Amino acid sequence: MTRKLGLQEILGNSFSYEMSNIYTSMPAVVVGVDNSSMRVDVQPAVNMRNEEGTEDTPRPNILNVPLQLPISDLGGVSFPISAGCPVLLVWSMRGLDKWKRGNGLPESPTDLRRFDIRDCIALPSVYPQGMSKNSPQSRTNDHSPNDVVLVHNLGSGSEVEVRLKPDGNVEINSPNKVIVNCTDAEVNASSSMKIETSDMTINSSSFIVNTGTYAISATGTATQTGTFSHNGLMNITGDINLNGKSVDEHRHGGVLSGGSDTQPFNA
Repeated sequence: MTRKLGLQEILGNSFSYEMSNIYTSMPAVVVGVDNSSMRVDVQPAVNMRNEEGTEDTPRPNILNVPLQLPISDLGGVSFPISAGCPVLLVWSMRGLDKWKRGNGLPESPTDLRRFDIRDCIALPSVYPQGMSKNSPQSRTNDHSPNDVVLVHNLGSGSEVEVRLKPDGNVEINSPNKVIVNCTDAEVNASSSMKIETSDMTINSSSFIVNTGTYAISATGTATQTGTFSHNGLMNITGDINLNGKSVDEHRHGGVLSGGSDTQPFNA
């Protein structure tokens, strides 16, 4: 005996059927990238399933999806996207065909479709549990989820980052070179400044140091070329070699009466 469906069941089934073709948001995986136009081809990451739950069918790829990075006309952050990266697809309530080819200003849709599979944008940085990129295990450098970090080459030997710590400290970590290009550079350290390096070179047409006191300690030979001018008292402990001659071993000859030809220069 076949049971007759009531009006409420019929309406409910009809609503469920129609909603099955309405797209709102869904995770996906990038399968192709066009960096010049900021477009990606994606594979939705949630398969279709029949009503009996006995069969899963992968959803078709969606092509030419606009990729949205946190960047505006004036500034922002850009980062690479490659095949295999997860994204979140967000669907539009109207067709995006003309908007994709436009300049961002209002456009009229080409038809009356709504929440169609063709009309989505892709947002990066969406990961399932166990794949979080904020986990210390996913990083090469020491990482705390409480830090604010701008990072590249995650988990590789060339991982590089700018790290803002909760206590206000700032760290720059690079396995290679850090380059700063500018017209004028100024560092204001109200307490102290320390540089530790195995080799240091300063190329400058002029070099001025204004300080109350300074000390230079060299375990090897300190060499200076060019003219050296000093005003004020200079205290030197140890010998001085002047043109290859020791000042401590230098002796004056032909001194005035009462002097000595054997009197050292610095006596």
